[in-house]
Amino acid sequence: MPEREAYWISVKEHFRHSERRKTRKALFDKQANRFDGRVRNALIELAVPRGSGLYLAPRPKKEELYSNLLKVSQFGEKLYTGYTMTEDESRAYTDLLKIGQTLGREWILDGNFILSFHNLRHQPWSTVCDAGTVEEHDVEEWSLSSMRERHHQFVWLLNNTLREKVKGDLLFDRKKECYYFKATPNLSVHTYYYQSLAKKTHRDVFLAYKKKNSEEIAYYRHSAFIGQFLRIDSSWFLEITPTYFFTRDGCTRDKYDQEHLSGIKRLEKNSAVFGQLIMWVEYLSTSPQGELFQLPYPFLTFSKLEKFNINVGIDDAMWIGSEDAESSALLSDDLNELPLFQLDNEN
Repeated sequence: MPEREAYWISVKEHFRHSERRKTRKALFDKQANRFDGRVRNALIELAVPRGSGLYLAPRPKKEELYSNLLKVSQFGEKLYTGYTMTEDESRAYTDLLKIGQTLGREWILDGNFILSFHNLRHQPWSTVCDAGTVEEHDVEEWSLSSMRERHHQFVWLLNNTLREKVKGDLLFDRKKECYYFKATPNLSVHTYYYQSLAKKTHRDVFLAYKKKNSEEIAYYRHSAFIGQFLRIDSSWFLEITPTYFFTRDGCTRDKYDQEHLSGIKRLEKNSAVFGQLIMWVEYLSTSPQGELFQLPYPFLTFSKLEKFNINVGIDDAMWIGSEDAESSALLSDDLNELPLFQLDNEN
């Protein structure tokens, strides 16, 4: 049996001599050129440029990173299941929609099977459900289930619940799969005030853009986000991806929306995107503005962004310095206001 061995040479060094170049053959010494643990230093010497000087590693840093995962702190107290009294799915769905218009869409219809945060034993749900099939469950029977079907049903239910939670301020576009701020009744600017990481601030979440050299409106920009529910271990999170939605009249999606989105994303820096993320976290985690005495939404509550601690970090001054002067100044201001990276030097 041949031995499973490897050998190496530096081609550049080996063919430095003209005689070897003429032969076009590489000669290996099985003892000196064996590829094993002893070649480590030789490989490092080849990789380091000549005259590079002494390399000293940077001082270790502890860095706290913010994710875009917003933790779900609470669901509805119970889940209820049942079956419709009719095999006609379309009719059952229509009946449930009528009920949901006033009592909420925190339910799904899978075939003739209903899963809901609402008590299906109560009126008017009992007019659609077969009372003998209604059962009460702990939420964990679906939220922590390893069954693929139940996992799919629970995500479906959470998406319906989220849309119901935000329906006072946001709309959902099925094609773009994003939530976005509604237009104001008179199409004026909508400014949202919130608490950032460092101070109270605000953002225009709906505003008009005019055509060049004209007072005519070209399109409207809506602050938006794409949300996806994820289960990690035994916890649920909403993954938030900030974005924008564009309409031509406050309602109808603008046909050049992709071009508008590409243009604005070329201009925005990481700190600006992070600022939007913090705004959405604040919005989803607090009571609606202007609704001081409104009861908390009972079926879906969020707590805070997940953060991670690592033992290495990047000095902000290094990558900010590579930007042009205007961008560097802007980034420095943004980082002071929104400490995306919180660094502590180790002693």
